[in-house]
Amino acid sequence: MAVRVQWEADGPFAICDTPAEAIELLRQARATINGNAPKAQIQAQKAQGAEDKVKTLASITNEKAKKIFRALLDNPGGIEGEALSKASGLDLTGIGGVLGSISKAAAKSGFTAAQIIQAETRMDGTRRFRWFEPGKVLLEHRNRFL
Repeated sequence: MAVRVQWEADGPFAICDTPAEAIELLRQARATINGNAPKAQIQAQKAQGAEDKVKTLASITNEKAKKIFRALLDNPGGIEGEALSKASGLDLTGIGGVLGSISKAAAKSGFTAAQIIQAETRMDGTRRFRWFEPGKVLLEHRNRFL
C-alpha cells in the first residue's frame, strides 16, 4: 500500500511503499528541521567545511609562510627557532613577523594559530630557545602546503 507524506498543504510530498518508510522519512525531515541533521550528513558538512578552510588558508599564505610550513613538515618532531631560520632561509628576526601573518591567515580561515603551528619557549640549562612543531591541520593537509 502506497503512503503519501506531505509536509504542508500545498507543499512538497513523497510517496512511500510502506508505512515504515513514511515514518522514517518524517523522522529525518523533523530532525533536519530541528537542526539535528543525520550524523552522516553532519560529518560530510564538517569535512567539506574543513577542506574549504584549508583551501582558504593555503591561498592567502605568502611564500615566506610556505617556506616555514615546508621546514616544519620536514621536521614533524619539532625544530629550534635558529634551525627553523636556516631551514626556511629567513632571518631569525623575520620569523616573528611571518608567524604573525600566519596567525592572521589562520584566523581568517577559521583556525587558531596553534592548529597550524605549535610554538613554545624551552629551557636547556641556562639556554632559552623557541621550539616549533607543525600543528594538526598542517600535518593532516601537508600536500596543500608543500
